[in-house]
Amino acid sequence: MKTKAYKLAAELGLHEQSVLEWLRANGYPNARRADTIRADVAQAARRALGRGRERDRRQRPRAAPVARGRGGAAAERADEGFKVSFAELLEAHLPSGVDAGEAPVPDDNATVPELPAVHLDARPGPPRADDVDHLQLRLAHAESERDQARRDLASLRVHGEKQAQELVQLREALAEAKRNLAAIEALRADVERLHLDRTRLRQQLEAAVDERATLEQTCTELTEALDDARQAAEAAETATQQRQSVKTDLDAAMQREMAWRARALELERASQDGANLAGLLEAHGLRDLDDQVRALRALLDARESAGAFVRALRNVDAGAIDRLVGDRLTRVCAHPICKQVAALGGRLAVRVDDEARCGVCRGSADRRWFARMVQECSRGGVRRLLVIGGSPATHQLLRELSQGQPVDLRLVAADEPTSVARAQGRVEGCDVLVVWSAWVVDPDVTAPYTQAADAQTRPVVSVLGRADGVGALARAVTHRLARNHVLLPR
Repeated sequence: MKTKAYKLAAELGLHEQSVLEWLRANGYPNARRADTIRADVAQAARRALGRGRERDRRQRPRAAPVARGRGGAAAERADEGFKVSFAELLEAHLPSGVDAGEAPVPDDNATVPELPAVHLDARPGPPRADDVDHLQLRLAHAESERDQARRDLASLRVHGEKQAQELVQLREALAEAKRNLAAIEALRADVERLHLDRTRLRQQLEAAVDERATLEQTCTELTEALDDARQAAEAAETATQQRQSVKTDLDAAMQREMAWRARALELERASQDGANLAGLLEAHGLRDLDDQVRALRALLDARESAGAFVRALRNVDAGAIDRLVGDRLTRVCAHPICKQVAALGGRLAVRVDDEARCGVCRGSADRRWFARMVQECSRGGVRRLLVIGGSPATHQLLRELSQGQPVDLRLVAADEPTSVARAQGRVEGCDVLVVWSAWVVDPDVTAPYTQAADAQTRPVVSVLGRADGVGALARAVTHRLARNHVLLPR
C-alpha cells in the first residue's frame, strides 16, 4: 500500500531527512516529505533503514566511564549547572563492569538462570542501594524493549495486513488476467474465423471477377455480331429502297409507254380518217418535222394568221392539249429563283402577282429553294442525299417536300447511336453527304460520316448558320452542286 515519506519516517522512528536522503540516493532525486511512495519502495526503505537503525543501535559507542561513588565527575560538574547526560548518571549509579548499553533484555521465553542455593539459616542482609538502582534500571530498560517489541509487532501486523490486501489484489489481478487471456483466446478464434471468411470471400470475388470478364467478352462479341447484323439490315434496306425506286421508275415508264401507245393509236386513227394536222401538212409537202415546226411558227408569228390557225383547230383533242399546255406552262411569282426553276425545267413561265398562286414556291422560301435544289440534283445526276442531324420539324418538312420528287432524302437524327461501320455503310449508299454546322450538331457525331465520305470520295455539303432550316440546307446543296457542275469538264 502506498504511503507518504513523512509517515514512513515516523513509522521507522527516523528523521524525515534520513528517509528523503535514502530515496534520493536510490532513484528518486526529487523526493519530498509529502510525496507518495509505492508499496514496494516503502518496503525496501523499511528493510534498509530498519537494518541501519539496528546496526547503529548496536554500534552505538559506550559511555565513558565515570568515577565511582556519588561524589565523582558528576559532582564535580554540579557547579557548572545541570548539564550531565542520562548516560553519565546511569553509569555513575551502575555497579562496576555493567554497561547501560549492554543491559540484558528480559525475554518471556528465556530460561531463568538458576540461583545459588540459599541456606535457611542464612539471613540475607539489607539490600544495597546500588543493587536496587541497577535492578530498577534494568527493569525500565526491559519495559522499554518490550514496548518497542510490541510496536514492532504491531507494525509487522499492519505490514502483514497490507501484504494480505496486496495478495488479495494480486489474486484479483490474476483472475482478471485469466479472464483477459480467455477473452484473447476467444478473439484469436474470431480472428482465425474472420481470416477464413476473408479467404472465402476473396475466392468468391476472384470468381465473380472472372465471370464478369467472361460476360464482358461475351457482350463484346454479341455487340460486334449485332453491329454486323445492323449493317446487313441497313444494306438490305438500302437494296430494298433501290429496288423500290427502280420499280417506281419502271411503273412510271410503263404508264408513259401506255399513254404514248394510246396517243399513237389515236393519231393513227385520226390519220386514217384524214382529219389530223400532220396529214394536212404532209399534203402540202411538209413531211419533215422541222419543216412542220417552221411552218407552224410562221403561222403563229403573225397575229391574224395565229388567230385563224387557232380557230381552225377547234376540233382537237381537248385532253391532250390540256396535258401539253400543263406540262409546258408554269405559274411563277416575281422572285427570280422561281423564274429560274421554270426556265431550267423547260417550261413557259406565266407571271402571277400572288405568291400563294406560284406553282414553284406557293409563298414559301423553303419550298422555293427545295425546288431549285431538286433541279440542280437532277442536273448533276444526284439521286440520294444523306442528311445528318436537324430538328424533328425540319425532318418532317423535308419528308413532305420530297414526296413525288426524283431526289431521295435519307435523314439521320443527331442522337442516334452510330458506329464507324454503320457510317461507312450509310455514306456508301448515298451520292452527297449533308452535315449541319457545329452550332446545330456536335462535330463528334458528324466526324465518322465526314471521314467515311472523304475515304469514298463523296461530296460533302456543310450547312452554315446557327439554326437548321430547309431553305438553308437547299441553298447550300444547290450552290455546291452548281459549282461542281460548272467546274467539271463537259
